[in-house]
Amino acid sequence: MEEQNRILRDLLALKDSTEHSVIPVRIVAKELNGLNNVITIDAGSDKGAKVGMPVINSDGLIGQIILTNKTYSQVLPYSNSLFRVSATVAETRAMGIISWPASVYNELVLNHIPQTIELEIGQTVETSGYSNQFPAGLPIGEIIRLEPGDGIETQTVHLRAYANLYTVAEAFVVRFEPDSLIQDLEVQQQELF
Repeated sequence: MEEQNRILRDLLALKDSTEHSVIPVRIVAKELNGLNNVITIDAGSDKGAKVGMPVINSDGLIGQIILTNKTYSQVLPYSNSLFRVSATVAETRAMGIISWPASVYNELVLNHIPQTIELEIGQTVETSGYSNQFPAGLPIGEIIRLEPGDGIETQTVHLRAYANLYTVAEAFVVRFEPDSLIQDLEVQQQELF
């Protein structure tokens, strides 16, 4: 009961402190046993949930809505082989791409960080906002390990995700939609090449 009260207090604090409008949701189903994991929430188009919107809890990023109907939505959680998000190390502003290595359920990998950027264990990684898919500043996790990267002069940054997908029961959908002007530019750029 104490843990449930703490979680609800944290969610209320998050709702009051976030600059974005949010939709409170409950997790109604989870499939977290493979590579193509999915979470189902109890908010659909009737409550304003849309494909592409991020899902968070008071700990951090959970995933992104990929399907929706009037009543429910399916979320692509960070522990899915298809999940990607542009991220930054808060203390250094170094940017890379987050993915799930499919080996440890709450471990993520941040790639494309130059070795010349000094990082430390315990630093915070959050959404960068540069992909036009997520707002900036959503907490993702903390650095737990650094290794030389696959690319020339890059490093692989291993993170522990803040949000625990196995215990999460309540969350928020962030009412964030990509900027259409940026999307138009991206389409024009693709047509050029």
